[in-house]
Amino acid sequence: MIINEAMARRYFPKGDALGRRVRLGPDPSDPFETIVGIVGDVRQAGLESEPVPTVFVNNHQEMWGGLGLAVRTSGDPRSAESTVRRVVHAIDPLIAVSGVSTMEEVVGTSLAARRFSLALVCGFAGLALALAAVGVYGVLAYTVATRKREFGIRLALGATAGSVLRLVMRQGIAWLAVGLAIGVAAALAGGRLIGSMLYGVRPTDGVTFAAVGLVLLAVVVLACAVPARRATRVDPAGAMRVE
Repeated sequence: MIINEAMARRYFPKGDALGRRVRLGPDPSDPFETIVGIVGDVRQAGLESEPVPTVFVNNHQEMWGGLGLAVRTSGDPRSAESTVRRVVHAIDPLIAVSGVSTMEEVVGTSLAARRFSLALVCGFAGLALALAAVGVYGVLAYTVATRKREFGIRLALGATAGSVLRLVMRQGIAWLAVGLAIGVAAALAGGRLIGSMLYGVRPTDGVTFAAVGLVLLAVVVLACAVPARRATRVDPAGAMRVE
C-alpha cells in the first residue's frame, strides 16, 4: 500500500515508514501489507480542511464499488471527455463512466456555500463603506460650510486662501485619524467572528484595512477641500456679514 505524508508524520515520525508492514482494521485475521511509497497530501474534505492520514491500496487487492479517474489535459478539459470515455470503453465495455466534471467545477461546488456567505458579507461591507463615506462627506462638508464667517475673518486679518485650506485639511484629517483608530480597533475585535469563514486571507488583512483607510481619506479630502475653496473665494467683508 501507499500512504500520504500526513499518515507518515503521525505514525512514523522517525521517517522509517517505507518497508514497514501494517494491518488495516482491527481484525487480527487481516493480512499485513507493506508500505511501498509515500505521496503528497490531498485535501479530501475541502480546501479549508487539513489533510487526514490516508491509505491507498491496489484495487485488485481491495475491491471498491467505484473508482475515480483524474485526467490532466492541455486546453479545454471538456474537449477530452469523449476521448476518455472511448479509452475506458476500449479497456472494458462494462465500465460505466459517470459524474464527469472539471477541476474548476469540483472546487466551485466545494466552495459554493462559502462563496455565497462571503458574497453577502462583502455586499454588506461595501454598503457600510458607502454609507460611511456619504456620512463623512455630508458632516464635514456641512461643518466647513458653516465656518464661512470664520474664514472671512481670517482672510481679512491677513490669512491666505492656502493657509485656510491647510487648516481645514489638518482638522479633517485629525478627525479621520480618530475615527480610523476607533474603527480599526472595532474591526480587529469583530474580525475574530468571521475568521472561520475565510480561506487564504487573515481577518487582519493589511491590504483591506489600507484600502478602506485610503477611501475614507479621499472622502475627507474632497469633503474639506471643495467647500473650503468655495469659502475662501468670497469677499472677506461679505463673508463676515453672513448670519
